[in-house]
Formats: sequence, C-alpha cells, structure tokens
Amino acid sequence: METKEEKPELEEINKEETKDNRLFKGDKLYCEGRERSAIRGWFHLGACLSFFPMLLINYVYIFATVPNINMISLVACFVNFLIIYIAHCLSAFYHISDLPPHLEIIAQKMDIIGANCYVASSYLPMALLLFPTNVGLSLLAIVGSILGWNIISIIKSKYSIQQPIFIIIPQLFFFYFIYTYFTSTEFFLNWFGLACLAIGSSFMIYDYSFVNNSKYFNNFEIYHGFSLICLSTICMMNYSIFKRTCLPNL
Repeated sequence: METKEEKPELEEINKEETKDNRLFKGDKLYCEGRERSAIRGWFHLGACLSFFPMLLINYVYIFATVPNINMISLVACFVNFLIIYIAHCLSAFYHISDLPPHLEIIAQKMDIIGANCYVASSYLPMALLLFPTNVGLSLLAIVGSILGWNIISIIKSKYSIQQPIFIIIPQLFFFYFIYTYFTSTEFFLNWFGLACLAIGSSFMIYDYSFVNNSKYFNNFEIYHGFSLICLSTICMMNYSIFKRTCLPNL
C-alpha cells in the first residue's frame, strides 16, 4: 500500500521523467538499470558489418560497370538500402552504448525514428519503379504523411509503440497493385517479411512471460531476430525489383 511519504516521491519522479522528455514515460533508461541482455544490439551490429557492406559493394559494382544504367531505379533502391543501413547502425549504437540520460534519450528516439524511416523507405522501389505514376505518388504521399506524424510524435514524446503499424496498413489498400506488378517471389518476400516483423513486434509489445528473461536472451532479442529476417526479405524483394527495372537482361 502506498504511503503518504511515497506519493510525493513518485510525483517527483514523474515530473523529472516529463522534464527530461524521455520517449516512454515510466520506462527506465539503460543508464538507470533497464534490463539489457549481453547480446542486445549485436544482431544489428553484425548485419552492419557483414550483410550491408556486401550489398553496398554490389550496388557500387553495378553502377561502375553497367552502361546506360537506369538512374531512377538505382537511386530509388540505393536510398532504401542506405536508410535501412543507417537505421540499423543507429539501433546498434543505442543498444550497445553506455550513455548519460540526456544522450540516451536522444539515441533512443533516433533508433525509433530510424525504424520508422526504414519501413517507410521500403515503398520507394515499388512506388517509383513498378506502379503507375499516379498510384505510386499517392502511395508515397500517404506513407510520407504517416511517417511525418510518427516522427513528430517521437520528438514530442507522444509516441505509441504500435504507430509503425500505420505505415504498413496502406499495403492493404494498394494490394491490387502489389498483386499485379510484383513477381510471385517478390509477393512472397513482401508478405513473409511483414509477417516476421509482426510476430517479432508482438514479443516486444506484449513481453510474453514464457520467454526466459535470462542474461543473454529475452523477448527483445526475439524481436530483433525477426526484424533481421524482415530486413533480409525486404532487401531481397527490392533488389529483385532493382534488377528487373535497372538490369532487365540479368
């Protein structure tokens, strides 16, 4: 039972949390003792040091060797890749680093902004390279508006962890175009990646008690594992779009 002495103390804590503009009120920061497993963030760092450099080299090689390259296709896919790369670098930095409170709050917000930008940027190749111009621009306008709302919510610390779902919802309204213009492989990769992201996110949002919260592995690591599967499928999907629009002879 809460005593009279404890109540003012809790009020002071809540005021301090509001004052420091942390993203999720009531949540501990890592520097305040928030649980962090031994492998937290290392999934993303591993991807940044292995998978991403190989894909970057491939893009650079194609740009340097393919004559009369379709620059719109190259730019659309490379921008998507670059945003995903930066997002995962930010996530690795946030989860691995030991930072003072004000810097950790900034790093956490940059991590969440990066995740939202990563999901939104995945629409670029399909919207600019596959869909009819008016359809593609409409899709980007909708997704861009949702992304802007999410970013403002993050900056103002009025963000809900469920908000990225709104970036995915437009796929339902543009399903006809996805079904029509995607190859069967791209169609599978798209929905399989989203399914993995949804499954992984459920572990983070609902914090399932049947997962052993050990020193090395817990719900958050399961989320990160599924998010990397989603990353891989989205990169493969967009690289497939890139090859057949920029390199039709391959």
